[in-house]
Amino acid sequence: MKKENILVGKKTGNSESASGFDLLFLWAAVYGMLFLLLSADAVQFQPWIAFPVAAIPGALLWYGKRKQKSRWLWGIFAVLLLSSLVSFLIPALQGELRALLSVFFQGGESTQRDVTGAVLLLGQVATLAVFLLELVFRTHWPMYLFTTLGLLIVPFLGLDPGIPAIFLFFAFQVAFWTMNGFSKKNQNHLSPHPSKGKKQRKNAVSVIMLSSVFLVSLFAVGWNAEWFYQAAYEAEGLLQRSVKQISGVAANPINGTVSRGNLYPAGTWQMELRMSQAPTETLYLRGFSGGTYLNGTWQRADEEAVFAQMEENTLHWDQWSDWIPNMFDSMYYAMNSLMLREEPLPDRELWIQQRASTWDQWYTPYVSRWNRWGMEEQDEQRPNGYGYEYYEIGEVNIDWENVPSDFEGNRDWYFELQEAYYKEAANAYTDVPLEDLPRLVNLCEENPAESLEEITATILSLLQTNMVYTREPGLFPMNEDPVEYFLFEGQEGYCQHFASAATLMYRLYGIPARYAAGYAVSPSAFTQQEDGTYLATVTDESAHAWPEIFLEDYGWVPIEATPSGINSFAYPGMDQELLNEYFTNQTLHVETIQHSQVADDEVDAPSDLAQTFSIQIDFPGWKTVIRYLAYALLLTVVLFIVYRGIRLRAIKRMEIRKLFSRMKK
Repeated sequence: MKKENILVGKKTGNSESASGFDLLFLWAAVYGMLFLLLSADAVQFQPWIAFPVAAIPGALLWYGKRKQKSRWLWGIFAVLLLSSLVSFLIPALQGELRALLSVFFQGGESTQRDVTGAVLLLGQVATLAVFLLELVFRTHWPMYLFTTLGLLIVPFLGLDPGIPAIFLFFAFQVAFWTMNGFSKKNQNHLSPHPSKGKKQRKNAVSVIMLSSVFLVSLFAVGWNAEWFYQAAYEAEGLLQRSVKQISGVAANPINGTVSRGNLYPAGTWQMELRMSQAPTETLYLRGFSGGTYLNGTWQRADEEAVFAQMEENTLHWDQWSDWIPNMFDSMYYAMNSLMLREEPLPDRELWIQQRASTWDQWYTPYVSRWNRWGMEEQDEQRPNGYGYEYYEIGEVNIDWENVPSDFEGNRDWYFELQEAYYKEAANAYTDVPLEDLPRLVNLCEENPAESLEEITATILSLLQTNMVYTREPGLFPMNEDPVEYFLFEGQEGYCQHFASAATLMYRLYGIPARYAAGYAVSPSAFTQQEDGTYLATVTDESAHAWPEIFLEDYGWVPIEATPSGINSFAYPGMDQELLNEYFTNQTLHVETIQHSQVADDEVDAPSDLAQTFSIQIDFPGWKTVIRYLAYALLLTVVLFIVYRGIRLRAIKRMEIRKLFSRMKK
């Protein structure tokens, strides 16, 4: 090196030379990605081809960087980049890429084809990105962020990244982050830097601490993964409940998205219910009805479109068509109220007072009519309130011939409405995305049922016998449909999962059904007041989801599909004895059932960290110990290489006086 370069600390050549372990850690990033893909059972590629070939682009680029041959280096870079861009235009590779991406983002069960070409293409693109960022620009944070997010996201995709992938990503992060932290371009080595040693020591301590945390976590997960993840879930639940209790904000029960995580009600106040009569049935207050189901989300039912189709295809009421929505909404209440009975039904009135923050959403009981004047004396005291007149489901008994003579004209209009609505509902609310739910479709096809009683018994037998109710089922993979995962893999869930599965099964059997959400309030929640009314305070513990089916002469009625819910799943007009017979004789099972049903008195109990958090240590066998010792030894070698590289770089940039001082020792 020339004298002037020594004095001012200039580098020779146009760029800094690459060392041998630069190549090793570049490969660590690329092979970490390959091992991550290999951990996905649904991805089919040839490792014996992909692993050797994936090393070539990195080796070529590293060699050019090492020899500081700029033209040769950037020529190779341009060829690799151009070949990558051209590869994206090849139809065969496009098909492989689509198949590969469907596994991670569209819930594909398997690539069903060899995607080795797509894997190699992604490996080459990753090599170019890592080389450019790490060895040229010496900027580590983009790749650090990318690999960290990747390891955090893969559990949500239902993947176990495996120790090799985690280890390689970890080695890549520690190596480049540490080395780039010491890289200072165009330093003047004659200038004293008294704080440089402190920075080096701090970085070294950071590396040691990070390595220690990684090793401890690796051993904890490997030796007792169940305890490790149970502790994480308990901490998550405790945090969520605390936030909800402090803020007073609960999860929105009318969100059409089927949850992919745990449920943590906090007992926050949501509404107050006041009734004129003591209820004898569970009160279902519907705030949401789901129509189209797609990718784990229910879209709100488009009743306006159904009414428009009724007018266009059947009714032809012309100037009276504006009456259709209001008439249909209250017609079953109106018809039931005009039936000629020996004993009159009780006049049931319901007054609902909600939280001010939820005033934009109203909740409606079944078989009801809006009551503008109900309980008027309560209006001033309860400003955020509204009322209904309603009948309990068991009180509905409509006979179209048993009406007063002066009501026969209205009766005919209502009958036309029902016929037209049922015709359109049979189209609008039996739709199922068959291609997204292949296992559920096959399950229903292999277990045919005809009558409504047999269909209901088939659905409830599957859900209430085979599935486990729990509010903490863990995380559902983001790349799988939550209903299919609930039924065929996880087999644990709560009301949203039971209701969604039941709704889709009813539809597959040809019964118009919708996903409903709101609140379900038991009769025991009401207490009589001094004024003779009955009062219930509703919290988010009562938030619920259920399927509802459309029945002629009854309209939409709720069905309880959740084992922890109301034990009675009867609906009006059903043959109870026939249903019980079908239910008793059902033997419908999913092949992968691995869990036993939990008791009803256990599923609704609030989670208690002190009761459920227990440590059970399972000591590993000698093969496991040897495997982890090998990983620890390999990690030690990696850290030694990193440390040695840091020392060599420090010596290379050391001040002349300090270097001479070290040489004298």
